[in-house]
Amino acid sequence: MCRLFLRVSKNNESATKYLVSKNNSLLAQSINDVSNRPNADGWGIAWVDTKDKIQMLKSPNPAFLDPKFKLISGKVKSNVILAHIRRGSIGTVHYDNAHP
Repeated sequence: MCRLFLRVSKNNESATKYLVSKNNSLLAQSINDVSNRPNADGWGIAWVDTKDKIQMLKSPNPAFLDPKFKLISGKVKSNVILAHIRRGSIGTVHYDNAHP
């Protein structure tokens, strides 16, 4: 099952602790979730920048193997951050099937 993270706040803050650092972070869930299976079929992070434009980075690679996931998780500061890790049930592992 895919996993989603959404953070909406009054302040522009980093979501690194929720995406990477905490024991139950999205990164940790990508490695192994309650079903004891990885979410290894892609990831994506979207956020609203300081000019109120939506920015996005996504990849068909597993978040736990892709250094860009940690890198972008540490750099993004926004009042709205949406992140997704995919475990595909239909469709191929491909950039077009990575969300958001």
